[in-house]
Amino acid sequence: MVQKDKNKNQLLVVSNEGKVELEFSFFADEFCLFFHTPHVVIKKEENESFYSSFETLLNQSYQFSHPYSYQDENTLVWLSDVSGDLEDPEEVDRISRMILHREGDTLSFTLQRPFLEKIGIPVRDGSVAFSPAGNGCYTKNKETGKTLQNEMIECFWNCLESNKIKEKKGDSYE
Repeated sequence: MVQKDKNKNQLLVVSNEGKVELEFSFFADEFCLFFHTPHVVIKKEENESFYSSFETLLNQSYQFSHPYSYQDENTLVWLSDVSGDLEDPEEVDRISRMILHREGDTLSFTLQRPFLEKIGIPVRDGSVAFSPAGNGCYTKNKETGKTLQNEMIECFWNCLESNKIKEKKGDSYE
């Protein structure tokens, strides 16, 4: 279930058991996805407004400044906007990635951390950052000229403003 907290500018994906699995929010000047579980699935019929908003990212064509972020028809891989030497493969393997994948009427958000996977440690949680306003790695939507970072934030705001996503108020949802 997708829920929003407009007072905190948060979008939450919550399991049927009430556990937050994925949080979309700002941390200082970064827009972040905080994964509390490494793989989150969103079905269109259960969260159509959320699905439709984030699916638009997969329908775009982006140009990236390095090969670690890329896309194909149904998958978008994003290397977190953090400082690091992108020419050092070992250092890049320590940086978290978000994988947005579409299969039929289902979207999934997956956290990938290659360094942990290589040494046999399961990925449990982590975060992925998007630096807006041209402050992160170079990206460009070939049609709109906007950055992926800014378009990710637009998807977030669309969901936050949607009347079809439940509002969190205290410990209850409306």
